[in-house]
Amino acid sequence: MDLHQLRIFATIAEEGNLTRASERLYSSQPAISAQLKALEEELGLELFQRMPKGMRLTAHGKRLLDQAQRILADSDRLLSRAREIRGDVLGLLRIGLNTDADYLRVSPLYRLLKQRHPGIELQFIPGMSVEHLASLRISKLDAAFVSGETDDPQLSLMELDRTRLHVAAPGAWAERLKSAGIADLAREPWVQTSPNCIHFQLVRELFEQQGCPPPASLIADQEDALVSLVKSGAGLGILREDEIRRHQENGDLQALPVELPPLPLSLAVLKKNRDQPALRALREALTDIWSLAENCAIGADSVS
Repeated sequence: MDLHQLRIFATIAEEGNLTRASERLYSSQPAISAQLKALEEELGLELFQRMPKGMRLTAHGKRLLDQAQRILADSDRLLSRAREIRGDVLGLLRIGLNTDADYLRVSPLYRLLKQRHPGIELQFIPGMSVEHLASLRISKLDAAFVSGETDDPQLSLMELDRTRLHVAAPGAWAERLKSAGIADLAREPWVQTSPNCIHFQLVRELFEQQGCPPPASLIADQEDALVSLVKSGAGLGILREDEIRRHQENGDLQALPVELPPLPLSLAVLKKNRDQPALRALREALTDIWSLAENCAIGADSVS
């Protein structure tokens, strides 16, 4: 029995599926099946029931999983401690991006981390905040930029910014809508994100608070598509202040006088992983890039 076999056991238990486990472990399905079989033979116990749509822990597997996870965690801590003693920070960081890379300052983050810690590999993965939070919980991501509030006790959030949002209109509509109320805006076409996105929830709350029906909407989840469609006259949309400002001078976009709450932008990690050297290096780099107070940012454990 070795640590690799225990990691396969724990990963299959978390995923409940050989294919997803093999993807997480960057291995082939036959290879991890063979390692699992070898572990079961050595232990003399069947750890999983093979189901038509996945893998289910047996009673024996459930009893052994906690100990296997503790052994793996102890091993990871030992390796991390050894790297700290050597002064090395190594490893792959899979980071979820929930909006465009320029706003998240991805390029300066990459340059600073590679300058300070050339042994860190970075992988940036696009998606929505809700998707990234789910991926963090099952260790498909190591960290993620997320927007909005969450009270998940598993997560540690480091707030980077408060994003200012506005209802944006095509430039040609600005004069007609400058005195429009919420009921008037409900009759206009909208370009929205899908329901999993925080922007969709803001639109829904905006109209529900005024007792208005939600507007009919065209869905566009990509940031650049959303901006382009609002500019072209497809409808109103919720956009960041900096995006509107970028297109306001030439008359393509205009912010309407509708008050929206600022949206927290945070880096999320699992609490149990937050003190790993690579994640600490990531937080230190973000502290400098976003000009945060070090005592608030590095030790941040607030939920935002």
